[in-house]
Amino acid sequence: MRISPLWRLDVLGDIAEAIERTLRHAALDLFHELARLSPDATLEHRLRAFRRTCEQRGVDQPQKVEALLVLVHQLAARRLPAGSPHGQAECG
Repeated sequence: MRISPLWRLDVLGDIAEAIERTLRHAALDLFHELARLSPDATLEHRLRAFRRTCEQRGVDQPQKVEALLVLVHQLAARRLPAGSPHGQAECG
């Protein structure tokens, strides 16, 4: 190939980052979609359902996606009005 190896590595790195970002967004969307099916479920149950769905469908979770889901949940919980059921944030 006539293109510089450094340039190819840079471009491929950018593509890999974009793919990883897209995978994370899709995982978050799936988690929120599943959460809407069980709005009263705890975060632990929602994560378990998410894992089970991914396993059943043969979908690999992006790295650290569960930590991201917990963080999103914690941030959303801070914005909840007092007295929300189970202290759960609405997902989605």
